[in-house]
Parts: sequence; structure tokens; C-alpha cells
Amino acid sequence: MAWKQFGGSTSFTDAHDTIQGLAGNATWLNEYVPMGEDRIAEVILWLCHSMGLCCTIVGEYAMYRAGKLASRPESLALYIVSPQTWSSEIAVLLQDQPSPTFALGGVGFELVPIWTVPGRAVRYTIRHGGEEMKLNFDYK
Repeated sequence: MAWKQFGGSTSFTDAHDTIQGLAGNATWLNEYVPMGEDRIAEVILWLCHSMGLCCTIVGEYAMYRAGKLASRPESLALYIVSPQTWSSEIAVLLQDQPSPTFALGGVGFELVPIWTVPGRAVRYTIRHGGEEMKLNFDYK
């Protein structure tokens, strides 16, 4: 392993502190190993990563992955740090550019407007590879 000199950046720590401020005691997942039925969660994490969104899985799904819940929940909750730069994909995903249905990275998104709070939370039904799940994005 090649060692790199520390450049002095605190961006990851700053993002972590912001997420903890919004999500309570949410902590970094330093590793995500998908299980058989987790393909949709893995795809959502890769999608967020590819768009430069800093996020963490919280709630029942995180508890399920930690072995604290016996059955897989029907929804996946992500807390994200509001991005500093907005691409057109992020604008659609966070409903800054209203789009009731769309697809990103092979994932189909259908907005659930009754549970969406503009500027704070967006709720979707998502579909990928025959799987369907509720997705909750909370951000500030």
C-alpha cells in the first residue's frame, strides 16, 4: 500500500459532523457488503456516490443490516448532506426540478408526494432488477 501525505482536508469529517447533526447518532458505514437481496440498496449507494452525494443509511434498514431486525424492512432511509453543487440529476432526485417519475442509473423512481417535504425530505418508490422498495431521502 502506498502512503500519501495528508493534505489537511477536513471535508469528510465536516460532512460526517453535518450528517450527525441532522440524523442524531448516525455513523459512517466504512464498509458495505451486499447480501443477496440487497442489490437495490447497493445500486442506490453507487448512484449517490456517482453523483457526489455524501450519504449514510439510517433507521430500520441499518438495524436490519446490523442483525438487530430479523426481517428486511420495506424501506431504505438515507440521510444526505445537501450538495454544494447541483447537477441536473441531483435537481431531479431532490425534486428541485419537479419530476414525478424518472430513471437514473437503471433505477426507476416514482415520487410519493404525500410524504415529501420540499427542501427537507423526498420519498420514492424505486424499482431495479425486479425489486421494489420505498426510498426516503432526508437532507437539509
